[in-house]
Amino acid sequence: MSFLRISGLFCATSQVRPIVAVFCVGLFFLVPYPWSAAQPTRVSNPVDRAAEPDQFDLMTRWGRNVTADNAWREYPRPGMKRDRWQSLNGLWDFHLRGDSQRWTGGRIENARQDPLADGLPDLPSAFDEKILVPFSPETQLSGINRSVRPQQVMFYRRSIRIPDDWRNDRILVHFEAVDWHAIVLCNGTKVADHRGGYVPFSCDITDALNDSDQQQIVVIAWDPTNMGDQTIGKQALPESRKGFRYNPNSGIWQSVWMEPVPKSASIAQLKITPVAHQNAIEVRVDTDHPANDMTVRLIAGDAAHVVDGRPGQAIRIDLDDQFQLWSPDDPNLHDLSIQLRRDDRVIDSVESYFALRTIDTQVDDDGIQRIHLNGQPIFQFGPLDQGYWPESAMTPPSEDAVRYDLQYLKDIGCNMVRVHIKVHPRAWYYEADRKGLLVWQDFVCTRKFDSKITAESGQQWEQEQVEMVRHLYNHPSIIQWVVFNEGWGQYDTERLTRWTEGLDPSRLVTCASGWTDHPVGDLYDNHDYSFNISPAHGWNFDDRATLCGECGGFNVLIDGHRWHADQTLRPVVNPAGEKGREGYANPESWKQRYQTWLTNLRLMKPHGLNAAVYTQISDVEHECNGWLTYDREISKIAADDLRRMHRQLYHPIHSDPLIDLSSKTWTDWSGKPTPRWRTADVDVSQGKVFSVRRDDSLRAQRTADKGPVRIRGEFDLSTQPERLAMHTVGTGRWELSINGKTMMNITNSDRAGYVPYSTVLLPPNAVDALVDGTNVIALKVSRFKEDEGNLVDFALLSVPRDESSVNDAK
Repeated sequence: MSFLRISGLFCATSQVRPIVAVFCVGLFFLVPYPWSAAQPTRVSNPVDRAAEPDQFDLMTRWGRNVTADNAWREYPRPGMKRDRWQSLNGLWDFHLRGDSQRWTGGRIENARQDPLADGLPDLPSAFDEKILVPFSPETQLSGINRSVRPQQVMFYRRSIRIPDDWRNDRILVHFEAVDWHAIVLCNGTKVADHRGGYVPFSCDITDALNDSDQQQIVVIAWDPTNMGDQTIGKQALPESRKGFRYNPNSGIWQSVWMEPVPKSASIAQLKITPVAHQNAIEVRVDTDHPANDMTVRLIAGDAAHVVDGRPGQAIRIDLDDQFQLWSPDDPNLHDLSIQLRRDDRVIDSVESYFALRTIDTQVDDDGIQRIHLNGQPIFQFGPLDQGYWPESAMTPPSEDAVRYDLQYLKDIGCNMVRVHIKVHPRAWYYEADRKGLLVWQDFVCTRKFDSKITAESGQQWEQEQVEMVRHLYNHPSIIQWVVFNEGWGQYDTERLTRWTEGLDPSRLVTCASGWTDHPVGDLYDNHDYSFNISPAHGWNFDDRATLCGECGGFNVLIDGHRWHADQTLRPVVNPAGEKGREGYANPESWKQRYQTWLTNLRLMKPHGLNAAVYTQISDVEHECNGWLTYDREISKIAADDLRRMHRQLYHPIHSDPLIDLSSKTWTDWSGKPTPRWRTADVDVSQGKVFSVRRDDSLRAQRTADKGPVRIRGEFDLSTQPERLAMHTVGTGRWELSINGKTMMNITNSDRAGYVPYSTVLLPPNAVDALVDGTNVIALKVSRFKEDEGNLVDFALLSVPRDESSVNDAK
């Protein structure tokens, strides 16, 4: 590629930081999904549910089929399965105590204002409602469907029966997620006290059981939502739901279940230590009670790979070539059986699964850091996944709904997904493992832009992240942790990034996705919702790979599938420039622009772009920028078309410099410009004539005067291009003219001192502006940061018009 280079770029070199992973995981079944951009259809209200609200604004096909008897009935922990278990989902007695009016008390310090911190509140004299667990009371599917305020406390109650064949075991009750502070009673005895709304916890109820046929479980929960300083994510009370925040989930919002385990000791936790470069795994098995007289037996794949060891110690299994690596194209999962034994007798056993893969960053031949999966560079593309549903907020309406979302991503050609400041049910991560989707997992933030994080809230937040990393560690699909998002609840960034690397050395770590970057971690991630995005150039970094962790966000509304019937959208499209997020009157007008946007991403890959995250998989409440409508009924662009367009992202795009700009003489009009300086009929002697200095070392150079840079050059057209693209490097607003006609306005945003770049297709009429003989290119660059240099790099590229011949790789 030939460039006009007035001020240079930075060259980057780095040592490879290897990050290798092997993971323990389980088995499932395939579900086929047909995809099409079908015509919108209205849905009827459900008729079989715990309670029927007066009106449903929107509901998915799975929500319409939810009943008290079928709500989340599949085994909830695929990575550590036992044969005997029982779901406790279904109808529970419910009481909501406290004033239901708007909260006016301001921000809450949980450590000082938690109403459950000083002891148990009195139980209600009567539970006056029924709630469908595992759906939170704010949701339609719960049957309650109203807000929970910080001044309120939730009470749940149900009776359970312990099966006769469990009587000689210890009984564990598992809560997959309760937001935020939960106290659990069994027959009036406290058996659990847990703080943390996104991670599971368990309680042993054995010693609280009585001799009757029925046992009573009571859950008391308090959640201050975004008024508190706990992990929150994007939840917000109705009175403070501004911007990109959504309906909250309070109380029980994931599955509740119970299982029997041996009284002496049982398998409580599995952890995999990566040694994939040696084709081996290490498994640590922890028990719930001391097991000094017991051994652990691991059986990987088949009886030929059996190793014994001790509980609480790493046990290594050397594997052979039958254990293939895991990748998006070949998501190989392998069986793993774990037995806790005393002499020759099996005391406890669980079934799991594992996968082998490596993830790291390495420097390519151009000195740019690239993400490598299993030793090979990989470009990643997929959506921001908020994990919200119209009838059930953060809880998917069913396991089939989970499978639908992830199969859709595979069907449209995605190979990754970013889980955005929430934690999904375990079934979601299992499906990602099984289907082969690379997962970026956000840590769940505290209050948005909270500048007063106390020592107590910081300690609580860090403890919840430790629990989350432990909870999700064994999923091979997760390849990176995102510590902070856009400054939300951000503090001690460098310490916490290194802390995260210490918690899990097997994955990549991003310190902050979007803003407030610090020079730490494996990845640099910026957000850009302009149509023409401008990431930081890969030459900025000698130790981090660059990403665009949020982009796109194109708005399209589909009649019959709006969150509210009166939701409106004003189309905004500006092909000659950029106006922030674009909106379209219909999917057809979006499709054409979307193809251009995707081509721009491909053109930026050679300069360091490792991944791009489209916002988002589906519409969410007031946001209408999803590939899917919020009810998952309509793929706004047909899935087959999305797949064809997305699959091209993984292939290189052929582009050639239209001219050798470095051989031309240029005129500098950076002082007071002469009228018509952009055209062919201007007297060039009035400007400052200079030749482009090529700097092969790519060292930064200061050459520009203060004020906008205006330069003009001439070239003779040798061949007629099919399409034109413009490549720019440097902070500022770029205005390009060809033969006096303005073609494109591009803003390369400031990237916290790092040099940005963009490569964008010019409008189709740019080719028409070219003439036989002499052509004039004129550039004006303004709003740059003077202390970083001015015009850095520029190229005019010829690119093919149609690449439909690109193979549709699997």
